[in-house]
Amino acid sequence: MDDRIDMSGHESTGALLRTIRLERSLEISDVAQETRITPDIIRAMEADDYSSLPALAFARGFYGLYATTLGLDPDKIVQRFLEEYRKAEAIPKASGLTPPQWQGRSVGSMASPPSHSFGTYLGIGLLLLLAVLAVISWYTGYNPASQASKWLRGFQDPPAQQSLPADQAQQPAAQGPSQVSPPPSVSSEPAIPIPEPLPPPETQQPVAEGYRYLLVVEFIDTTSMSITVDENPPETVTLAGGTIKTWQASESITLEMPPAAAVRLFLNGIALPLPPASDGTISLTIPEYLLD
Repeated sequence: MDDRIDMSGHESTGALLRTIRLERSLEISDVAQETRITPDIIRAMEADDYSSLPALAFARGFYGLYATTLGLDPDKIVQRFLEEYRKAEAIPKASGLTPPQWQGRSVGSMASPPSHSFGTYLGIGLLLLLAVLAVISWYTGYNPASQASKWLRGFQDPPAQQSLPADQAQQPAAQGPSQVSPPPSVSSEPAIPIPEPLPPPETQQPVAEGYRYLLVVEFIDTTSMSITVDENPPETVTLAGGTIKTWQASESITLEMPPAAAVRLFLNGIALPLPPASDGTISLTIPEYLLD
């Protein structure tokens, strides 16, 4: 077996590994399971595709594991791989090409037909079209430059003002004062502005998952209120004007506040009017208040 390793002139290291693997009736998946090397890297090793291999330090370890699995001397296999790798690396440095480029250049450059870009065909087509238009213009005497000049002058010249006949021009002066329409009457009463609905405050807080109601309370003046959320105990808050407070509930919200409460309510982004006071207290319960 060592004699086959030392015969470097007959086949590459990758071809030798593949030949011995096939002789032992091993599939790539068997080698991958034994060495923990991915099948893609094993195929690249057998094909001597150095560009698909990882860094050289990892590649050396992979060749050693593969040789050990096949019962070969790992040191000799790694040494042989390094010699072939350095030779392959020296060729592209001399020619300025990467290994995949110089490996496919000798065959691909001889078999590929000359290719022309789309721009080449487009330029040839435009030249032919211009030549045909020039022949037509010369034969018919048509000058496209003069027609374009007339077309541009049509945009630059101002439109002629239409003059009225003399009898129509003097007709307004001959009309009497009685024929002049009176100016529209202006009401002395000032117009009553229509108030626009105030937009809800920007809370930047959507209804959280698991909740049905998002109540936003904007305090216009200092106001006290009692609020009960779901099964939680009542909470009494007193907040100054300009404060915005939010509560979220999954089942119900109950509010109680004095009749002079100066607040604005928004439920899920929609303005909620305050009910009239009853027994000196404004009280509402959601969702019962929405069904009234």
